[in-house]
Amino acid sequence: MDKIDNEVSKMSYVSSKKYGAAVQHYVKSNGDISFYITYRDDTNKTIRKKIGNKSNGINENFCFQLYDYVRMILKISNILQKYITKSDFYGLKYNI
Repeated sequence: MDKIDNEVSKMSYVSSKKYGAAVQHYVKSNGDISFYITYRDDTNKTIRKKIGNKSNGINENFCFQLYDYVRMILKISNILQKYITKSDFYGLKYNI
């Protein structure tokens, strides 16, 4: 029993064979698998976000779809930052 506990405690984040380092999983001590996505933000810092557990119905495919969505949002925000300055926001008028 002690040998099994040591093997589980040495486990680390494992990259997906299908999606690479974008989707990672971690085997918990109770045997459940936690899924994570990893990406770099606009400051080039690596971010790892927990998506959920396999027992809750989360799988690698779902995580990769979220990863693509996050990358798309980051790209759009970087494009907007290039073309829109703060002074542009102050000049906007909203019709409510």
